[in-house]
Amino acid sequence: PPVVAPAVAAPAVIAALEASVAGLAQVGPVAQVDPAQVDPVAQVDPAQVDPVGQVDPAVVDPAAPVDPAAPVDAAAEADAATLALTHAAPEAPEAPEAIEAIEAPEAPEAIEAPEAFEADAALAHVEPIPISPITTSFEATSHGLQSLRTAVINDGGVPLPGNLDQFVRDREAAIQLGKALFWDMQVGSDGIQACASCHYKAGADGRTKNQMNPGLLRFANKRKDNVEGYFDAPALPDKDFDTKAPNESVVRSDYPFVKYLNPVGDQRNSNDITSSMGVFLTLFKGSVEARPVDWGQRLEDSLFRAEKSEDPVYMASGNTIRRVPPRNAPSTINAVFNFTNFWDGRANNEFNGQNPFGQQDPNAKVWVLRGDGSVVQESIVLKDASLASQAVGPPLSHFEMSFGDPDVGNARTYPEIGKKLLRGSTPIVPLGQQIVDPYDSVLGELSMSPSPGLNIEYRQLVKAAFRPEYWEFDGRFELDQAEISPELTAGQPIVETIEATSTEATSTEASSDDAVDELSTYGEYLTDPDPLTDKPRFTHAEANFAMIFGISIMLYESTLVSDETPFDRWMETGVLDGEFGATELRGLNVFTGKAGCVACHTGPELTNATVRYALDEIIEPMPMAQGFALYDNGFYNLGVTPTTDDVGRGGKDLNGKPIAFSRQALFDRLGVQNLEFPIMGNETVPNAGELGNMVCTDGDADGFCDSGTSIVPEFQRVAVDGAFKTPGLRNVELTGPYFHNGGMATLKQVVEFYDRGGNFCDSNLDDLSPDIHPLGLSEAEKEELVAFMISLTDDRVRRNEQPFDHPQLLLPTDGFQDRLDRLHDIPAVGATGGEPLTRFLDLDPQDSIFTPEGVCSNGAAPHL
Repeated sequence: PPVVAPAVAAPAVIAALEASVAGLAQVGPVAQVDPAQVDPVAQVDPAQVDPVGQVDPAVVDPAAPVDPAAPVDAAAEADAATLALTHAAPEAPEAPEAIEAIEAPEAPEAIEAPEAFEADAALAHVEPIPISPITTSFEATSHGLQSLRTAVINDGGVPLPGNLDQFVRDREAAIQLGKALFWDMQVGSDGIQACASCHYKAGADGRTKNQMNPGLLRFANKRKDNVEGYFDAPALPDKDFDTKAPNESVVRSDYPFVKYLNPVGDQRNSNDITSSMGVFLTLFKGSVEARPVDWGQRLEDSLFRAEKSEDPVYMASGNTIRRVPPRNAPSTINAVFNFTNFWDGRANNEFNGQNPFGQQDPNAKVWVLRGDGSVVQESIVLKDASLASQAVGPPLSHFEMSFGDPDVGNARTYPEIGKKLLRGSTPIVPLGQQIVDPYDSVLGELSMSPSPGLNIEYRQLVKAAFRPEYWEFDGRFELDQAEISPELTAGQPIVETIEATSTEATSTEASSDDAVDELSTYGEYLTDPDPLTDKPRFTHAEANFAMIFGISIMLYESTLVSDETPFDRWMETGVLDGEFGATELRGLNVFTGKAGCVACHTGPELTNATVRYALDEIIEPMPMAQGFALYDNGFYNLGVTPTTDDVGRGGKDLNGKPIAFSRQALFDRLGVQNLEFPIMGNETVPNAGELGNMVCTDGDADGFCDSGTSIVPEFQRVAVDGAFKTPGLRNVELTGPYFHNGGMATLKQVVEFYDRGGNFCDSNLDDLSPDIHPLGLSEAEKEELVAFMISLTDDRVRRNEQPFDHPQLLLPTDGFQDRLDRLHDIPAVGATGGEPLTRFLDLDPQDSIFTPEGVCSNGAAPHL
């Protein structure tokens, strides 16, 4: 990350800015502009931008040099009317680049990305010019900041695979399919759990009851060395709930979870996780075509159980309640910009058509129909498709959406999901349990409102969206453990049996003295024959349903771009207003200066865990809080929780290989593991660290330590254990609770966490980020920093306006609930939006609630 010089706000300038904001309201009629006269190419909503701030490009000399370090005339700034009418005065004219961005030709829709995404790499690492303070939006660009809307226009769209058209023939149909699948409760084994169930509120989850996990990802404190770290440390799951018992509700006073600094194991702290409840523990026996509920057998859960209420709304038998995963749900909004996804980044940048792990899984393949009528399995690679890699994970999780008993290897597969949704003489109705607003921006034309569902079948959407070679073969595929072979249909050519392990079904049966028959949502037992006792047979589309599901949801989520925030408008126009005024500007100066937030939350996306940054460095050599190390850019151990609570980026894939690229690189170079897949960033490790120290002997003098080069001993260390992805900050006001453990409830608590230098800076020192140290912020600076973060809220997200509108969703708000008529009803919303979203627990973002005493200090010198 760039070293950012602290910015100290000059009192005269700040006072002038306060006066200027107050004076904006007095400008009067001169600020009125006929919207019809606004250049539509500029893509600026005249109702949201003060037109007096618009600059006529014709009067700006693009050749005129701009000195961003030039002194600011405080007297001129103090004149409110002058500031409003001449904001682009000669002292700091709007940069030519910004003008070009605003006047660029109308950008293609997000779904129409160019053949290859070409982000402006210059935005990723901008060497900061020490400006103190930032007074104009142009000066903010020296810190790598930019309007996200402008950046997307300049890039030609959001990052999507360059070879997408090899698979998709109609992107609009694929987006319709993706949105339907994302919100459809029938995708879940219980006919209730949708992808949206954990991402319905500003892309995240705001429920408060039965949202606790006790810390199941904890592991033993057995660190091997500086390369392997905790990679092979044995699991030591915590099964004791600290904050709340199962099925209880969190309240304001529960936060923050860490109330006493540094000592690991302090019983006054909680290592629980605020997450999102999912399914009941249920043995999977198979899907049934055209039925929302899979066939299963409810099992007694020894961990997720509670005393049942007397209230008859709770229909579940026994004391088992819905399970809760061990991490907080991240937002899906703006996730398209992430190079990898999930908190630990295991959703690989490259989608393999089957699971989250990209080319790390050599067995992941899809079935392709050739021109001669034969069918073969092929490996596929879609770069910049981390959203697809992420999408295929939760529907198979026995915590989140799927029946399955991991103790006996029992699990649902994607062909089973495909069979449920695609097959039948009267197939399942997409969103058949949910109303779709007739004015939904994507699905409105397909809505059957006021009745539930869409007037089209899922298999019709699949055929419209995807190229026929991925669904058209009309034979059947038999799944029998690792061997998959098509069963021929009359008239079809002979097809060889092909070995495959990427898609499996299991005939494992389980018995339990405590098992109870699964009651369907409609109150009747499912009595169809067990499809796993014989060789289940699947259609071509069903066999490829993981690929279809992942790509479709990726394309839908790629439209969820939040770029109309008060901050983005200020970056485009330079005009201060009531939503981004002097207070927010002072907060921006804290953000880029004294607090150093911009070191990790930078670029147009306000995070360096992005495709844009990956164009520069995926693996980075860096001075850490102690010593030097290689690490994965965008992933940091902040000392939120002890490293041994959750290994994060330091974890493994399904084959026991590291998911961290930096650990893969050193494992490969030092012979720790034989990695037979391409290692991202391994050929472009910089040959010099941030302080100029040598990382390797660069024999070919190209500036990089390629894979055949030895890393010097000083950098034979990996800092990824306990590290998590840096999230973007737009809409952060609405996405609490915060961090990977959901352990803080308000933005003020987040700021105070950073101000005190973290929670566990001493115990986490081996992997701790160099930017974690006490900041010494004043109370006013903390409040201004929170105000700046609030200015990152897109009001379209707050009101669920297009593209954030959605179908109806019936949501469990109690761990015992398993009947549709007892769930919380979130109404369908059309393109114009609905009621505004509320914050977590309706808390004031400036509410500290409780502040741990003291600062966290480990004796290491701060990086900045």
